[in-house]
Amino acid sequence: MMKSREYSKVTPTLSVNVESRPKDGETTGTCPDDSGIPGNHLSICLASQILEENSTINVHRSGATESLRQLIPQKRPWGSYTVIEQGEGYKIKRMTVLPGKRLSLQMHYHRNEYWLVVTGTARVSVGESNFIVSANQSTYIPVRTKHRLENPGEGPLEVLEIQNGPCVAEQDIVRFEDDYNRM
Repeated sequence: MMKSREYSKVTPTLSVNVESRPKDGETTGTCPDDSGIPGNHLSICLASQILEENSTINVHRSGATESLRQLIPQKRPWGSYTVIEQGEGYKIKRMTVLPGKRLSLQMHYHRNEYWLVVTGTARVSVGESNFIVSANQSTYIPVRTKHRLENPGEGPLEVLEIQNGPCVAEQDIVRFEDDYNRM
């Protein structure tokens, strides 16, 4: 029926339960409040409170949201990213750009970025320059410089993005063009 694992090394007060889909009419309760939420889902019990969504974990506790968000790929119209590590003045992401998709033409006031292509081929714009970056190659994007990343290939583009500067928050994005109307 239910498979449960305790991940006490992540955070002492955090337990993660992964459940199998219950049979029709059957409910499951994974937290002390026995909330009985059915379905294929990931439940997080934090201070006896269930925090549940089908594809995203929402935590309403100061500081916990960002640390848990790092564990889950963040979906975007162009693909997804996962924060691998973050600290004072830096953030490292693994980005997957779907074939034929591109990020917005953007710039940042408070951070530089480095892109290292892991797999695939990237079409990159930095300032007035446009060029190709292949697997095992990288490029640098200075602060306050317009830039864009695009996947012209037929398979996924995997890129490591290293951000550094006094602000590495997602809010430090100024969009000039966007295929997904996020301006």
